[in-house]
Amino acid sequence: MPRTTSGGNGDGSVQVGPAYPPLDIIDRGEVLMVRALVPGFPKECLDISIEVQHLLLRGRRPMKQESGAYFSHERALGNFERSVALPVPVDADHAHAHLENGILELTLPKLQPTQPRRVKVH
Repeated sequence: MPRTTSGGNGDGSVQVGPAYPPLDIIDRGEVLMVRALVPGFPKECLDISIEVQHLLLRGRRPMKQESGAYFSHERALGNFERSVALPVPVDADHAHAHLENGILELTLPKLQPTQPRRVKVH
């Protein structure tokens, strides 16, 4: 698995490791499908920004104060931010997002290439 730089602790630090959240980008002809694993993040705590060929995912997980000492602490807690260059330009105005069972699914319609237009001089 490639190692990349990503946020993850919610304390402003930067980690080097696998990108979080893990995601798939699938070309389905007219649309790109993006699936991200975001278990434990309610939809109100997710922020999605889309530009023509760029996707930014942010999440903040409400943290609970635990009493007692940890013997093991492996679950990722806190906030994340993931920036992804998209392989083709997409239409952000017609994008859709759906969250179910910890999987965020984005449907990003591709922008249609513009054809050159002739402009008549009057």
